[in-house]
Amino acid sequence: MEVNVKVGQEQKVKSAIRAILTEENQRRTDQGENGILLLCRSDLLKRMSDRIHGNQMILGSIGMMLLFAGLTNYFNVMIMGRYSRKQELDVMESIGMTKKQKRKMFFWEGNWYFLLVEVLVLTVGTGILWLVRLYMEKQAAYFRFQYPAGWLAGISLGMLGILLVAVVLSDGEKRFSVRNDMDG
Repeated sequence: MEVNVKVGQEQKVKSAIRAILTEENQRRTDQGENGILLLCRSDLLKRMSDRIHGNQMILGSIGMMLLFAGLTNYFNVMIMGRYSRKQELDVMESIGMTKKQKRKMFFWEGNWYFLLVEVLVLTVGTGILWLVRLYMEKQAAYFRFQYPAGWLAGISLGMLGILLVAVVLSDGEKRFSVRNDMDG
């Protein structure tokens, strides 16, 4: 049986249930039956708090490394995509493309890439999180799920920041390009 109680009422409800179980277990013991055990999620959570905290630290560290790697990769894709298209951009500039138009093109290309990533995170990523939630709720009675909305918002803002930096850096691509000695 699972019971949800209002905040602040837990100890009162536990005491009442323990009193009922003590009486019932005494009756069952007299008849040679097994007793009933009371497991409280809050008690399990207190007992497992050190383990939970350790797991959070380990998984948080791994998550931060993956987040850093992902944002670095995103930055690399945004910047290096510009440099790998140098000839294409030179042709566009030779037929009249202005720096403002180029900046606008990079901005919208980056926005489409950003939107694709966001859609994948919100659909596939949320689906995977839901499956993890279902698995963990079956494995650990003390497990409580919280959707990482704050992390998602932070990552999204980071990606938008990288997009803006990449657009600004695309203006100065000639400053950052490596010259070949043969070019003169």
